[in-house]
Amino acid sequence: MTPAALERRISVLEAAILPRPAVQVPDALALMVAAGMQPDPWQEAVAQSEADRILLNCYRQLGKTQIAAAIALETAMHEPGALVLVLSPSLRQSSESFRQIVSLYRPWAGQIPSEAESLLKMELAKRAGRCWGLWSNSGTMA
Repeated sequence: MTPAALERRISVLEAAILPRPAVQVPDALALMVAAGMQPDPWQEAVAQSEADRILLNCYRQLGKTQIAAAIALETAMHEPGALVLVLSPSLRQSSESFRQIVSLYRPWAGQIPSEAESLLKMELAKRAGRCWGLWSNSGTMA
């Protein structure tokens, strides 16, 4: 069986076992707009990209974390059972990145409730996905 055929079979099984939420689930750009952010054209291009990987070579404070958080939350909302990991080199960076996810989620909390939330973890209800913030153990927990 080819990998593509296996992915299709898994998708069919997931759809049968893990039904999607009944509400209209927003995409990454709608999440940003609902949270009061105006996506830049480059953020729109990243959000609409179908690439498996993207390398962003940008200066500080441009909005990389915002678009990454929006894509992470979109994935958790759209893919039942998904586990979205937000990886950072330090606890401080990981919690800051995860805070972006939570701020994008707040406008939708009434329609897509969470079952559990903590400083670095959110599990969406109705069998939607989960988001976790993780950091390195290499002595950079400042």
